[in-house]
Amino acid sequence: FFSIAYMSVAYDFAIEVTYPEPESFTSGIIALTYQFLSWLMTVGIGEMLRSVGAEWSNNTLSFLLLIGILLHIIIKPNLKRQAVGVTDTAIGNGA
Repeated sequence: FFSIAYMSVAYDFAIEVTYPEPESFTSGIIALTYQFLSWLMTVGIGEMLRSVGAEWSNNTLSFLLLIGILLHIIIKPNLKRQAVGVTDTAIGNGA
């Protein structure tokens, strides 16, 4: 539920970080990865529900969300596209 709202932020951040690459390429890679991981999680958690029960399945999902949060904290934003825009603006103003 929450990951759908987060996707627009993820697309924008990925496009900023991978600036020289076309936006369509970056968006395609993110969409492919998102779809594959969604499928993998659905199948994996479904099997866990059948074999070990709901409590372990929920704990596993919580642990994976925690790993995702930690990765987002660790990643340093390198906003290349905005840096180029600031440079272009400065050059355009005669600075």
